[in-house]
Amino acid sequence: MYALYQDFKSFVLKYIHQENRAFIYWAQQDNKLNITDDSFTGLGLAHSKLKGDIITKINTYSDPKQQLTDVMIKLLPDARQEQFQKFKTDRTITFNIPTDDVNFLGWSNVMLTNFRIYINGAMTISTPWITLCKE
Repeated sequence: MYALYQDFKSFVLKYIHQENRAFIYWAQQDNKLNITDDSFTGLGLAHSKLKGDIITKINTYSDPKQQLTDVMIKLLPDARQEQFQKFKTDRTITFNIPTDDVNFLGWSNVMLTNFRIYINGAMTISTPWITLCKE
């Protein structure tokens, strides 16, 4: 009976550890797992703290803090002729930045905010949500 009790505690500890690792991956932040003792009370306290950390992160997910600053991605017209031609005629441009781009390696759940788009030599009417410059 004691061996089954120990096995079950190890089983629970393994799943708490895996849940913590999944949280670290999803939240993009380190989360130290503190277990004061290996009793079910200690494991329950550790799991309750982890659940609280997860809920807190979910509640603040719309405002993630990530240390991506001064990233410059050049979209060259040679490789994207159709997109730049559409920009010339329709004054709109849509582009994707692939997730395997070197600037985003190792990141997940990336949400870009506070960014600017510069198109050298482009001139357009005043639009408050886009900044175009001529260099």
